[in-house]
Amino acid sequence: MAPPTPQGRPVGARRTTGDLVATGVRRTVVEPRTLEILESIQRKVLWLSAWMVHRANARPSVDGTKVGGHQASSASVVSLLTALYFSALGPDDVVAVKAHAAPAFYAIQYLRGRLRADELDALRAFDGLQAYPSRRKNPHIIDLTTGSMGLGAVAATFNALASRYIADHTPKSATGGHGGPVAAPHAPTGSG
Repeated sequence: MAPPTPQGRPVGARRTTGDLVATGVRRTVVEPRTLEILESIQRKVLWLSAWMVHRANARPSVDGTKVGGHQASSASVVSLLTALYFSALGPDDVVAVKAHAAPAFYAIQYLRGRLRADELDALRAFDGLQAYPSRRKNPHIIDLTTGSMGLGAVAATFNALASRYIADHTPKSATGGHGGPVAAPHAPTGSG
């Protein structure tokens, strides 16, 4: 038998309609059908992210060197990123993706129609998708450049502080009525 979670439910047990799932400071009820859809999406994200790393390593190189990839680090956040991007994020939310989760993040952007298949195939290739999410290289899909040294947490913290300062010191009429940025880069067109 699986060990119970802090909520008393065995690890891997299915949630029921009555269970609450925390999303930031909000608590929402997740319907069983929604969970089935998210599980289906997360399986695709996991497969695509592993495929990208495999393709990057199978790409011919002059000296036979493989470019590597962080499949386990990427796989460890597939459920979280799937829930965020396909269920929980609002138009003003900003995400700092851990650097080694780039393949899972790119797979999600592909499924959302924001990247093409040939872009996924060019992970870690010259002029292709970067191993670490970068706003300089991909400003249309990346909220925060995270790099490899834990900069995501620092960037997110200072972004939140700056946003709070702007919200506290800017008339709401100048920011679309809500005191923050008009729309985050991941937001659907026309939101904000």
